[in-house]
Amino acid sequence: MRGALRLVRFRGAAGGGPRLGLEEAPGGDLVDLSAAEPALPLSMREFLELGPRGLELAQRALESGQHRVARGATRLLAPVGDPEKLICVGLNYRDHCEEQGARVPKEPIIFSKFPSAITGPFDDIVLPQDSSEVDWEVELAAVIGKRGRHIEESVALEHVVGFTVANDVSARDWQLRNGRQWLLGKTFDTFCPLGPALVTREAVKGGAHGGTVPVSPCVPSHRPTQPVDPLQRQRAPDAGQQHPPPRLRGARPHRLGVPVRDTGPWGHPADGDSCRSGVLSETPCLP
Repeated sequence: MRGALRLVRFRGAAGGGPRLGLEEAPGGDLVDLSAAEPALPLSMREFLELGPRGLELAQRALESGQHRVARGATRLLAPVGDPEKLICVGLNYRDHCEEQGARVPKEPIIFSKFPSAITGPFDDIVLPQDSSEVDWEVELAAVIGKRGRHIEESVALEHVVGFTVANDVSARDWQLRNGRQWLLGKTFDTFCPLGPALVTREAVKGGAHGGTVPVSPCVPSHRPTQPVDPLQRQRAPDAGQQHPPPRLRGARPHRLGVPVRDTGPWGHPADGDSCRSGVLSETPCLP
């Protein structure tokens, strides 16, 4: 039986185009999947469209013991860099609503970011010159690996290939302008770091029934961090979610088709923080 895989995209020390790879372990060295299986596409989107066959080839490459690349010799990219949709859920934790004095929504609050907002997990976030209220929110993102429409909650997770970490960066002053249209403050370039790894759903403890995806710190030594660890500021069980991924996939199924490689952050717990002095805290990564 295939185990959990940690899929990544990276560039080597010599540069060149993005390549597909796997992490051997959280924070460990990589397997160059593009070298191990040259016939595979270089795009994560196209790779996911291969379905189980692509994941089987990735498992074979991981078990081969070959094509290893030192992590320090690579630049990790967002695991999915060009999804067709980036569907986000706001106010999805009860304690986050209470923190803001906001009413707990009965239906999911859906908004989006443009794919151009996506950046790598350790890339710089560019603070807009005309915003003074930039916040970060660490979130769980589900990555769709199977096409569907009219998806019922009972089978929703069958369409999720795995999960990654998203940093939902927002310019709050822009978010509250022009009738509180969230899109304006949510989708500046670099406002959606993803990764480093896309962890396949076999890593989820408990499956579709109360499952949790634990997180662990993944902080490179060359990047400055704020004194407050985002893991401590935003640690919360997924039971605090008002609308977990299966329910979101089943909610209003007639409204949106779900193509392969959609990505979506599902909201965050209380105690988000704002950026100060142009420095962002590091985002944790999935173990």
